[in-house]
Amino acid sequence: MSDKKNKPIKQENNEIEILTTQVADLEDKWKRSMADYINYKKRVEQEKSSLMEFANLVLIKNLLPTIDNLLLASKHTEDVGIKMIYEQFQEVLKNQGVTKIDSDGKDFDPNLMEAIDKDNEESQGKKAIVRSVIKEGYSFNEKVIRPAQVVVTYV
Repeated sequence: MSDKKNKPIKQENNEIEILTTQVADLEDKWKRSMADYINYKKRVEQEKSSLMEFANLVLIKNLLPTIDNLLLASKHTEDVGIKMIYEQFQEVLKNQGVTKIDSDGKDFDPNLMEAIDKDNEESQGKKAIVRSVIKEGYSFNEKVIRPAQVVVTYV
């Protein structure tokens, strides 16, 4: 006769419980490991995306003075080529998530603009309006990367 037939049923049930517990424990550890791995992959992708965005931001900030000079040149010349290059730069910036802050003639917003001069004296109850833009401001993915430098007037 075999040993299995001689083993008491209680001992076999105990072994089954131990094995069932071990299987459940291993399954739990496997699920946790998979969740950790998925979270790790998401974190690495987020870090990679943040790094690329930061690199783009650095490049864009370095290009802004050149774009300012192109705008200035386009205002003082009839050369169509310079105006085309400026427009191409604006289109590239737009495609990368950079937008020009619309400020000319708008209410002064200290979150988007920097007042570098004023036309008249500020007084109680008067509203600050942007009279002219000295240097364009830009935002990148809804964050201001350079405020617009403006002259304000109070009305």
